Amino acid sequence: SKINLNVAETNIAGSMAIEIVGERPRITADLSAGELVAEHFLAPAALLKSGRGPASSGAISSVSVGSPANVKTKTRWSDEPIDLTGLGKFDANVKLRADSVIFPDQKLNDAHLALDLDDSYLTIHRLSGRAFDGEVQVSAKINGRVTPSIEVSANVQGADMEQLFLQAAQIDAFTGQINAEFEITGQGRSRQELMASLNGRGRVKNASEGAIKGINLRSLSDQIGAMDDIIDFVELARVSFEGGVSRYTEFGGSFNVEHGELQTDDFRVVLDGGLGNVVGVVDLADLNQDLALTFTLTDHPEIPEVTLTLKGPLGSSNHGIEARGLEKFLVERGLNAVVQETLAGEELGIVAKVTDVLTGGGDEENSSDDIRGAADALIDQLIGAEDSGGNEVRPVDGSAPAPSSIPVDKGPEDLFKDLIKNLLRE
Repeated sequence: SKINLNVAETNIAGSMAIEIVGERPRITADLSAGELVAEHFLAPAALLKSGRGPASSGAISSVSVGSPANVKTKTRWSDEPIDLTGLGKFDANVKLRADSVIFPDQKLNDAHLALDLDDSYLTIHRLSGRAFDGEVQVSAKINGRVTPSIEVSANVQGADMEQLFLQAAQIDAFTGQINAEFEITGQGRSRQELMASLNGRGRVKNASEGAIKGINLRSLSDQIGAMDDIIDFVELARVSFEGGVSRYTEFGGSFNVEHGELQTDDFRVVLDGGLGNVVGVVDLADLNQDLALTFTLTDHPEIPEVTLTLKGPLGSSNHGIEARGLEKFLVERGLNAVVQETLAGEELGIVAKVTDVLTGGGDEENSSDDIRGAADALIDQLIGAEDSGGNEVRPVDGSAPAPSSIPVDKGPEDLFKDLIKNLLRE
């Protein structure tokens, strides 16, 4: 029969038929509506529960996964039993078009719904509309006959990343548009148990250019080229990974979900100034993450990678920077710069002489004598040779040594110096 009525301040029109035949009544409906508030229509379903619900009958009990029965574990999801007994009170075939459907945390515009309900088994053939400024389409199966189980497939096109990530993971670090698809299954007697059981896979790819907040890779790339001070690098890294914005042109990858843990090892982002790769795990049951974002600077292929780590609760994780390779690189470059600067001066002119000879800058004919003479002088500098009663040092130019007298009485320090000289001058 035709209907046109107002329910919870919403006009609903279309056709509806109710058959009172068999074990359960059956509702067939083809409806259109304005703005629907979902909880106004979902709340009455609780009234359909019988007094012999799962908790009272003992058929299904609350389970604290992985913890002793006498210990109450604090979880991010409810450990109260999921009660789907309302699905067994009637069967249905429903088609619905609505200007919008308002859920507790999201609004779905231009919504379309097609579902079948048969003996506590709900099949959502299609739930589609506009959300997060993009197109969303979901299909699902919910089995309420035994331990609650779900199968969900979703496809998102052109969604706003900032809205989507903030809603899904309390992360507001991304801007731009994204395409995503995933398939996921799970089974559990509570929400906590259900989330810990999830398995599936998915893929994400950007639909537009955008930005990542909190990282300034371009600034790091522009300034690190002339840097050889490790202290300056630490400060630059802190500034570069704790503020600013980096533009990206590519963002995406795939993920797998196993036992409630989302895992990825091929997420890739092409940024202004570098490339980024993401590997790690997000625990969907406990809402924790352990991710590593590794960045390489495209303008400086010789510079080792830098890794930004994210660990802890989603939305309030601890950030860290792992740059041991880069620190070693900068230390080596810094030491090299100091050596080069010193060699250019007069303080270690003897070292410069040795270096010049070893690298072929000296006269080949006299190179042996040059090295020996330069080494003699270098040794004397290293061990602190002093004026010792007329002792003379072999000249750097390799000429014959001047006569020297050896004192009869020598202390331990003199004997040590002689030993070093004899060892190195052989």
